[in-house]
Amino acid sequence: METKFIRVLATLGIPGVALGIFYLLLRAFNFQFSQVDAAWTAAIVIIFLLIVGGITIFALHKWAPIRPQQLRAEWPQPVGQNQNNSEPESEIRESDQISTLTVRDIIEEIHKASPFQRDTIEKNYCGIKVNLRGTLWSVEKPFGVTKGDRVKVVLHEEGTRFQYGIIFEVSISKYPQFKVARRGEVIGVLGRIVGCSGVGVYVEVGVDDIKFHGSA
Repeated sequence: METKFIRVLATLGIPGVALGIFYLLLRAFNFQFSQVDAAWTAAIVIIFLLIVGGITIFALHKWAPIRPQQLRAEWPQPVGQNQNNSEPESEIRESDQISTLTVRDIIEEIHKASPFQRDTIEKNYCGIKVNLRGTLWSVEKPFGVTKGDRVKVVLHEEGTRFQYGIIFEVSISKYPQFKVARRGEVIGVLGRIVGCSGVGVYVEVGVDDIKFHGSA
């Protein structure tokens, strides 16, 4: 019976456990508050509350869950971001300032991190506005999509030996140039990063504007 009683109180956390222990001690010593002066009773209750409150505050400080802001502070900051900027992350991401990041910068920064950190770092790049430039590799329907006029475009970042990918989707009716564009043509993409992959070695962009620069 007493074990079940303690288990029920334990669901209330530290105060519940302390209350249960206090109750069991009173029963063990057959303590009766009616036999104690009212002033001493008040003193015992106050001391009990102070002890429980102190233990609770200590426990919350010692074992409190890590907040997302604290967790992000432990990860390496992406190249090209202003680490001294005190503005909230949401305000930074929604600004119109264009980052100087390249796909190579992003992928190399991801690869520097431990495997456990990479997913978080990849997400940290989402929302950053970039102006990327690459050579056309492919234009095709997105996987599993048969209707509509949207196409998936893959570029290889210009000026790098390794094939760092730039991926985005656009409406072919808005950019009909893709119907006749040839592999190797230089294309500039302005927009915000919506995803990236260190394994896939690419950055995916939500397009604001596209510039066609002709053959490389």
